[in-house]
Amino acid sequence: MNAPANTMHLAPAASGAEPPIDPHIYQPQSAYVPSREYHDCATALMPGMWRLHVGSFWTQLIGPGSRHPVQGWKIHISATPSSAKRILSKVMPVCLAHHVEFKFASDEKILRQLLSKICGRQSSGKFITIYPHSEAMFRQLLEELYPLLKDETGPYVLSDRRYLDSQVLHYRYGGFTALPEMDVKGTVKLCILDEHYQYMEDIRAPQFRLPSFVNDALAPAAPAARNGDTRKTAIFGGEYRIKGVIKHSNAGGVYLGEQIETGEPVIIKEARPFIGIDKHGVDNICRLRKEHRMLSKIAGEGIAPKAYKLFQEWQHVFYAQEMVPGKTLRQWTVANNPLIHSHADAEKVRVWRGQVLHIAARLIDMVAILHRHNIVFGDLSANNLIIDADTLALNLIDFEGAFEPGVDAPTNMFTPGYGRMSRMERDHISFADDYYALGNMLLALVAPNPTVNQINEDFARAYFEDVRIASGLPQAYGDCMQHLLTRADADLAQCAAMLRAVELPAVAGWSLEQLAAEPDIEFCSVMLKQIFDYNQNVMDVSQSARMLPSGPKMNNPLAPDRGMLGVAYAWHKVRGGIPPEFRAWIERHWQPSAASPGMSNGLAGSAWILSELGMDKQAQAAMQAAGMHRHLFGNMSLGFGASGYGMANLYFWERTRDPAYLVQARKIADILCDTAITHEHGVAWEDPYASQGAAVGLQQGASGIALFLLYAWCATREARYLETGERGLAFDLACGREVGGSLGFPRRSGAGSSILLPYLAEGSAGVGCVVLRYYAVTGNHRYRDIAVRIKAAVAQKYTVVPGLHDGLAGLGAFLLDAAEFLDDKHCQALAHRVAQGIKLFRIERDGGCIFPGLDEGKLITDYAEGSAGIALFLHRLLHGGGSFDFMLDSLLAAGVREGQ
Repeated sequence: MNAPANTMHLAPAASGAEPPIDPHIYQPQSAYVPSREYHDCATALMPGMWRLHVGSFWTQLIGPGSRHPVQGWKIHISATPSSAKRILSKVMPVCLAHHVEFKFASDEKILRQLLSKICGRQSSGKFITIYPHSEAMFRQLLEELYPLLKDETGPYVLSDRRYLDSQVLHYRYGGFTALPEMDVKGTVKLCILDEHYQYMEDIRAPQFRLPSFVNDALAPAAPAARNGDTRKTAIFGGEYRIKGVIKHSNAGGVYLGEQIETGEPVIIKEARPFIGIDKHGVDNICRLRKEHRMLSKIAGEGIAPKAYKLFQEWQHVFYAQEMVPGKTLRQWTVANNPLIHSHADAEKVRVWRGQVLHIAARLIDMVAILHRHNIVFGDLSANNLIIDADTLALNLIDFEGAFEPGVDAPTNMFTPGYGRMSRMERDHISFADDYYALGNMLLALVAPNPTVNQINEDFARAYFEDVRIASGLPQAYGDCMQHLLTRADADLAQCAAMLRAVELPAVAGWSLEQLAAEPDIEFCSVMLKQIFDYNQNVMDVSQSARMLPSGPKMNNPLAPDRGMLGVAYAWHKVRGGIPPEFRAWIERHWQPSAASPGMSNGLAGSAWILSELGMDKQAQAAMQAAGMHRHLFGNMSLGFGASGYGMANLYFWERTRDPAYLVQARKIADILCDTAITHEHGVAWEDPYASQGAAVGLQQGASGIALFLLYAWCATREARYLETGERGLAFDLACGREVGGSLGFPRRSGAGSSILLPYLAEGSAGVGCVVLRYYAVTGNHRYRDIAVRIKAAVAQKYTVVPGLHDGLAGLGAFLLDAAEFLDDKHCQALAHRVAQGIKLFRIERDGGCIFPGLDEGKLITDYAEGSAGIALFLHRLLHGGGSFDFMLDSLLAAGVREGQ
């Protein structure tokens, strides 16, 4: 069984003279080396013929030739860190006596993950999993374990039903042996066999569910089970009613409620017992009581919601608090920061600067008030503040990480990016931690991604200096921010006074036409060289998967987007080849199979890259495997499905002139034309009338499919390819919405998709790249006009990450396309401005440089979000040439090839 979703990944334990693990390089769960405490406990009880397989997350007891079915009734036993070894010692002899295999969490750190707030609710609390080999054995084990465990306490396993009145003994029906099914995007679904021996999903929900063909064997003997879902209770605490769910977590829910007698809206927070329990025995119920106490203590200060009633329902504790109006400060900054837009008049910039100064000063005041009450907030972040957009009133929320020295047990909870890395090694916090978090809050008010400051301590200074020049923010703001970030004895009163005393200089604002940058050829060249210097210096070909730093989304080590083939592609394009040891590594690990057939993450893209590398035998095997992949037509998109395979066939046809490839490309194009779903705005290849609508954009939406159909028309002049492609592009274009003169696009066409994106994989840049190519072929000036509107959306310098698919480099890729197809020199200048934005993210390491990705802020070398995609953008910016992003632009001019 894999580690539960949303759990924190642990680094391997250091030993001997091994170099320390860089906390900014992602370490997969498989790299973790568990401690021996539970191992030694089990070994002492284990007969000679039994074996212990210690995994990075689970430790499995394997019997001498024993077997168990692929699915059935299984038993889960929960525990706390203080009871785990005792419970293991009770359970193990019973299982061994009946020759029943089981597994347990490999050590205390893993168990704490299973009890943490961020653990997936469907996995929480499962310390031991037992696999009875028959229903009769399942019943017998429960009967024997019940008296041994009846006095033990532990968390409720939400996916299960408790046995009788035991707190730790649970059961459910599910898979024993993993039967995984992976879709074209790499998402794994675990399955069981239904009554017809066909795969059906083994639903692991945070509530007890049975497959349709199974009855609960113990239902007559068991009392009505509670699953912890208290939303159906009509009245809470004798006076409150739940009206809706704001969010759920393993710790409990947050609900929208009302006071029944007055109708006053309230927020109701819930805490489950034993969740988030630390080494001092403090769990989330203790933290909820602490939060209620602290809010009561600071009542009247006007810095947090009022605390109302604290009460208990069943085993869960709740409290009601005032519902303050507004949105999170993070949401406010995204909506109001003019730096992330291409148009901002002088008045907007003037108002924004004044608001930022006011909010920053008020934040400092609020923390000073807490400190006067002897409270360290601990988890200050842009998500833990509510701001009223009209009045700018601020309220601190989520005091579970707060701490009263001398009153509370030590604690250390913080949001990544708002604490020094050294906090990871402590179990306590101090007032100085709030100072540092305040400094990052000031950075967060102007920077889309303040977490980079945790990786590069110079980021805040460099970023502010850039913003100061652009917006006229006073130097005092930067001085105050640096004071808070660097001083353990920061003077909060002085900082607030500095911010209130400044006089803001006049600013003219800016327009799209004014946004440009002088080329910094020398620095871009240095940055490009440093990317490959870093790769060369840290490359470890002894690794079977992560030869270079890659992120948590890498499912296939040789995938184009997240794996090593994308890095090889960039290396080859920029340097004219890859190191021999890199080529040998690819040859050693390449297999003509993959979980996906598509261009972005699967076989079609792999074949393209292998061909570029001169590995023709492997490329042909990849194409054959892609064409026979069972999921080829499970998705029609360019990034993950049939269109990507069609695009690869066009690439091989153009490269080899083998007519078989064009036959395959025609086949895919015909299928796309036949399967298009008609909509009032065009056609789509997912149900546009579903609740979420159809995917939009280059990688997953109709735009990417339209791009392949355009190239297919250029190669064949089959009229319906162009007609269907234009209708597909029209569908995506109809989803665009203009905000502030910029044309943005949602991820999906449904009414609920309110967030507009400017990026390449999803958003304006990707749609724009397709629009430009339709303009080049058709000459339709409507496409040119749309491309100009998209230009305003992507003319950015400040984004969350610098990468290709969802960051700056992808915006730059569109701008370079626009410079080429529209003969627009201003777009070239805007692309150089993008390069200046990328420069802010550069992290110097190991004789070179690398860049942070989106997930967990880790440093990544891959094509989609890491340094490989950035390198390809910089190379094209410096040296020209056509698109590097798997395009076939030579077909646009060539039309029908000779002899076709």
